[in-house]
Amino acid sequence: MAKWHYYNDKGEKITVTVGQLKGLAKAGQVTPDTIVETEAGKTAPARKVKGLTFSKTPAIMSEFVQVLDNFLSTDGHQADSAQMTQEKKYALVSQSIKSAQSNITTNLSDELAWYYYNKFGQKCGKFSYQELHKLAMLDMLDPDTLLEREDGHREVA
Repeated sequence: MAKWHYYNDKGEKITVTVGQLKGLAKAGQVTPDTIVETEAGKTAPARKVKGLTFSKTPAIMSEFVQVLDNFLSTDGHQADSAQMTQEKKYALVSQSIKSAQSNITTNLSDELAWYYYNKFGQKCGKFSYQELHKLAMLDMLDPDTLLEREDGHREVA
């Protein structure tokens, strides 16, 4: 089976099958401007690859929905997940993005994993700082939610 490669936002080379590449394009993870590479080493923007269909949903929307899905799959939130249709997720994400600041401030030097404690006191996660920030923007974390970095540092959301 032919292997393709694409370069993610961090410049990492990711190996995928043709089927996976098509799925990533439909999901918005691979955009028309994403650089792809054939097994033979030929590179081009993904828009030049025949057979790829790109998501009409902005990639940031897909990222937020993925974070929301991860959040809803954690202990204590399965009931919320069962009641939330994909349309509701997109509506929530869309509303949150519109009301959010245009520039998301992140602590880029902080690459440690983060956790949060749910309403039952259970430690949930492993999340990046950016994912927790997105959850907070989606109002999925209460302002008094206890956060903990993997080095033991704790703070309130």
